[in-house]
Amino acid sequence: GERSALRLSPRVLLRLARRAGAEGNADHLRPGLLHDAMMSRFLPGKLQEVIDSWLLISGSKAAKSAKRRRAAVSTEVLQVTAEGDVLRVGDREMRRRSGSRPELVPSPRGFFESPAAMRAVSAILRCEHASEHAVLLLGNQGVGKNVAVDRALELMHAEREYVQLHRDTTVSSLTVLPVLEDGRLRFEDAPLVRAAKYGRVC
Repeated sequence: GERSALRLSPRVLLRLARRAGAEGNADHLRPGLLHDAMMSRFLPGKLQEVIDSWLLISGSKAAKSAKRRRAAVSTEVLQVTAEGDVLRVGDREMRRRSGSRPELVPSPRGFFESPAAMRAVSAILRCEHASEHAVLLLGNQGVGKNVAVDRALELMHAEREYVQLHRDTTVSSLTVLPVLEDGRLRFEDAPLVRAAKYGRVC
């Protein structure tokens, strides 16, 4: 039933270990890490309370009830600074990337450094710092998901390949791109394949 959504799969455990190790807190998980890893905000309240009970059993004094956690609004905004090849997110440091195609590094013009926007950017950068390269952003259309990602990539000096997904997307369209040139049809690597080959973000 619903309890199957609370399975700690190897993927979730690996994600927890990476995040905890990156935050220098591998021996005692911050409650938010477990909730984030299990995407608990999308679970029913009863299942969120089950996760809280795990934290209480583990001795976490910071565990909150699901009701209190939903009512709480995080106001913490981590300071993000870039100096040379070093990017600092709060008290964490990471190396900025260096690529051969600087024109592929995003430069978002419409980014406004509001507290909410910077929380999103710093969360993306913390995932990168923890070697979590597969990041899923959820939100309504127009809230600024793409702009936040572009700002994070700009700070990282990361080259980006762009793919637009829709219901007609196929595996073939994700891997091969047909190009008509001088009346002849040839096939090129699609953006996803180029990103994998050259270490870019897609």
